[in-house]
Amino acid sequence: MAASQREDIPQLPCCVFRYESIQEEARMFIVANRARKPMNRLDDFFAAVAAADEDALEIQQLVTDAGLQVARTTSLTAWGPGEVAFTSAIANSVRRFGPAVTSAVLTNMAVAFPDQKMRHGGAIFGGLVRIMSSPELDFDPDRLVTALQTRTADQWGECAAGLKGGDTRSAALHDAIMKTYKEQTSNGGS
Repeated sequence: MAASQREDIPQLPCCVFRYESIQEEARMFIVANRARKPMNRLDDFFAAVAAADEDALEIQQLVTDAGLQVARTTSLTAWGPGEVAFTSAIANSVRRFGPAVTSAVLTNMAVAFPDQKMRHGGAIFGGLVRIMSSPELDFDPDRLVTALQTRTADQWGECAAGLKGGDTRSAALHDAIMKTYKEQTSNGGS
């Protein structure tokens, strides 16, 4: 409508499509918008959810069941407490270690960091996946939550400050969390 009121726009191309379902429309949205503008991972994730993609729906369910939610934006400052944006890391964890390990990690994060923004959630998630996918002998998941609660999510994130690369950051978080876990164990959990 606004273009019709401007004299400098003689033609305005547009495309009109009919779709059988919302899922079909969402799939077409992904294809059309990837060609038009760069989509970030969250745009892609939510379009996949709308398209009823099984993997995306599983990730959404795992996050929701843990008591968290997927952030709608990549802007760290706009995230609310309990919002996570590392959907690719979650997908990789489900593929490599299965939904049980992934669910346990997400649940531990929700329990350990209630009402906290998780600006470093991806690194914390990666560190916890390393711990829970191949736990040490006599590993106590309850002790792990206690160890995590000794710091805020932001304080744990500082353990990876200045490090580049997801694996490097996850390894740093793994080491820091396990150090605290072992200190908890040697102090009798106090």
